[in-house]
Amino acid sequence: MIEVKDFSYAYRNDEPYILHNVNLKIKRGNFAALLGNNGTGKSTLIKCISRINRLTYTEGKILLDESNILDLSRKEIAQKISYVPQSNLTQGMGHKATVFETILLGRKPYLGWHVQQSDIEQVEKTISYFGLEAFANRSIVQLSGGERQKVFLARALAQEPEYLLLDEPINNLDLSSQYEFMNLLQKVCTEQKIGMLIILHDIDLALRYCNEFFLLKDTKTINIHDKEEFTEEIITEIFDIDVRFIEYEGQRLIMYN
Repeated sequence: MIEVKDFSYAYRNDEPYILHNVNLKIKRGNFAALLGNNGTGKSTLIKCISRINRLTYTEGKILLDESNILDLSRKEIAQKISYVPQSNLTQGMGHKATVFETILLGRKPYLGWHVQQSDIEQVEKTISYFGLEAFANRSIVQLSGGERQKVFLARALAQEPEYLLLDEPINNLDLSSQYEFMNLLQKVCTEQKIGMLIILHDIDLALRYCNEFFLLKDTKTINIHDKEEFTEEIITEIFDIDVRFIEYEGQRLIMYN
């Protein structure tokens, strides 16, 4: 389990905290959404959890399976936590990188001086799992946005992580690709028992796919462990917009007033 306990964070000692007293838990097999308006520190939080950000000016702690992440090496963290940034071409090895080469980067936490046969086999297994065989030797620039983001997800899972952190991974995808990607995440979460935390701006998508919700606003964090606890009042408080829920074919949908 990843546990964030009373965590506050600033980029510099002379700057105010961006994150204030955050508390949350990410459990294996849970698909959690991180929600909030722009500027509330969502991306900063997952970069702190994965220790992409330097944790110099902090209070509280972040625990990975009860160990403080400050006591773990980056390699130890990378073998358990994988991070998917927002979609862009710089995530690969350059414009000439193939799908296979890009996914092989996910084996970096396990690589010694040379790529081992076990690394090749894991990449091939991941390519097969995602149905990417036809694209394996193709440059990532030749792929559509949805296909490319699937490759970056495959690269993250080639790490064989226990936890997956995703920073607005569907923002640049068309509508059908968004649903395809979210369906894929749900499948991976269920089948591989990976704990997932995804930053989303679409509350309807979060309610459709996720089973736990963490909401950030200013100095406040609201943790919701059941969809029924997600009320109109909470949405109004966090997002400063009036809404109401309607029921349609067993789904709760949001109407914006």
